[in-house]
Amino acid sequence: MDNFSKSKLLKDGYENKCKSCRNKARLKYECVCETCGKVWKAQKPNSKYCCAECKPQSKPKRIKTKCSYCSKEIEVIPSKIDKFPMHYCSMQCKNKHYGELHKGDNNIKFNKIKVKCYTCGKEFLKVRSQVDKYKFHFCTLQCKNEGYKHIFSGKNNPNYNPSKEEKEREEHRNIDGYNEWIRNVFERDKYTCQCCGDSKGGNLNAHHKYNYSEHKELRTDISNGITLCERCHVNFHKMYGYKNNTQEQIEEFILNRQGNTELS
Repeated sequence: MDNFSKSKLLKDGYENKCKSCRNKARLKYECVCETCGKVWKAQKPNSKYCCAECKPQSKPKRIKTKCSYCSKEIEVIPSKIDKFPMHYCSMQCKNKHYGELHKGDNNIKFNKIKVKCYTCGKEFLKVRSQVDKYKFHFCTLQCKNEGYKHIFSGKNNPNYNPSKEEKEREEHRNIDGYNEWIRNVFERDKYTCQCCGDSKGGNLNAHHKYNYSEHKELRTDISNGITLCERCHVNFHKMYGYKNNTQEQIEEFILNRQGNTELS
């Protein structure tokens, strides 16, 4: 039974042809060996060589040259001779040679230029290629994030819609610093509803103690914000509406909510 291949599709669990016959049946295509010219049958129509002996002979002839570091004689394929100016017999020779070629003034990190951080004004060194490539430079990722907020705000933002009026932007809360205000309120309150203690992700709102529309100067003031879960936020506005909201209202709402929880 060792001469037969196993098959779960058949009752006895084996194919009805032995391995030798199965292999012969797969030889469907007549091919011509590119090395010796022999006509032979293969499993694939684009087969090139009739045997293992013919295959190596078809490889491109290698060209003799010398290792660029130790001068040892080596053989390289023609395509690499034209593509690379230097050739090596081993990685050790390549690394040693590169170390000598790119040391001192030739090192790309040697000739760094002093630049100023766009955000904080701190001076730091930067590679010349990076200085020429970028218009703005930042000393840290934090400075980069802060700088990009100013560089790409308003009309400079790729998503800026010039057809929107300023009033419409305010209504949709598309004002500078608003998203940062939300994040700061959440971080201060440790991402927890200050009314019921809910800390589940994705259901938190940053609520304005003094409402957004009537208190323009307090829209991005962190002291005017408080974290509420979606349920508490909706219940607050059901009770007090969306106009003339005050800090006293939210304090009263939280006190009543916590008092009812304790009684229940």
